[in-house]
Amino acid sequence: MQTDMMIYSGSVMKLLFALIHSPRCLIEKEQHQLLLDEDALRETLEKAAKAEKEWEERIREEQAHDELFRLEFGVQSDSEPD
Repeated sequence: MQTDMMIYSGSVMKLLFALIHSPRCLIEKEQHQLLLDEDALRETLEKAAKAEKEWEERIREEQAHDELFRLEFGVQSDSEPD
């Protein structure tokens, strides 16, 4: 599943890569800043992906817990018809 952030950040990463490795000669300070920006963006995306996976795992655990509760106590969920 790709989020808008992933699509946007992929475009930013491609742009940064193109700028860093372009034939146009960047001054050393600009190139260094672009590399720092690329590293920061990569780290941010990795943290976001990790947080999303953790959130999805918590949701699965809660759903499993809810299902066990319903089975044990014979409780219908709100989405089940009477």
